[in-house]
Amino acid sequence: MPSNKFWYHFKNLDKAAFAAPEWSVEPIPVPEGNPLSYRCTISFSVPNAMSDGVFLYYRLTNYYQNHRRYLKSIDYSQMQNKPRTAKDLQDGQCKPLGRDPNTGKGIYPCGLIANSIFNDTFYDPQLLNDQGQPMSKFTMSEKNIVWSGEYKRYKSPTYNASDIVPPPFWLGATGPFGYPNGYEEGKVFDPRSNEHFQVWMRTAGLPTFRKLYKRNDHDTLAVGRYRMVIEDNYPVAMFGGTKSFILSRTTWVGGRNLELGFIQISVAALCFLLALLLAAKQLIRPRRPGDLNYLSWNNPGKSSR
Repeated sequence: MPSNKFWYHFKNLDKAAFAAPEWSVEPIPVPEGNPLSYRCTISFSVPNAMSDGVFLYYRLTNYYQNHRRYLKSIDYSQMQNKPRTAKDLQDGQCKPLGRDPNTGKGIYPCGLIANSIFNDTFYDPQLLNDQGQPMSKFTMSEKNIVWSGEYKRYKSPTYNASDIVPPPFWLGATGPFGYPNGYEEGKVFDPRSNEHFQVWMRTAGLPTFRKLYKRNDHDTLAVGRYRMVIEDNYPVAMFGGTKSFILSRTTWVGGRNLELGFIQISVAALCFLLALLLAAKQLIRPRRPGDLNYLSWNNPGKSSR
């Protein structure tokens, strides 16, 4: 793998236990007419043990979830299982993905955010022996990956499967959000029980972002060579973006997120500078608070413009 396609951040990197990542890709057989899907295998080194919570994130670039039309494209009443007709959805925030143009049925879940959900699948990393054969699996959980109380925004649906259809992208996709034959009775998507959906629906504020996919809060990721298998379903070339995964841990000050930290420090420094300038102005040319002499109607010689 080229050196500009991966990075490590360790306080003391054990170079003796490090080797550049390797990758391979192969197509996954799919029914005729379905979009191509691939299985990507990545081997990577963990040169230093990782403990105190190990987190697996997926990272997207050049993806503007903060676009006004995109982040408003959701019907919260529908997510709360309240009655919504196809016309209600099409005339509301979900337009143009509120009603299916072919069947006239309402789309569930409607809107641009749900339609574009990230649907790659990451399997647990496996520790390899000296011959490159799997020895053990580092088990990670897909539970408790959302903010506390996030599930309250959703309720399990009671809609009839014959009255709704999945989003267009779900109809033509594979993976955990693939419904090539539409909904069937008893198999309607339930947003309350799917934490990956809840994570995605909490939109990001920057075009480069990461979202939590799995975690392990108890075990240590030991030093060694690991292999991870990824079902590659999510296209990024259409918007000129990239996708990657990140294995990270937390400390007493939280996780590693340099972009957000730089923004917060920059804003704090700007506020501090403005406070110094205003304080200096007040000391050099003080102005009594609430001085009515500065009002335009008390200064007829000055234009109110």
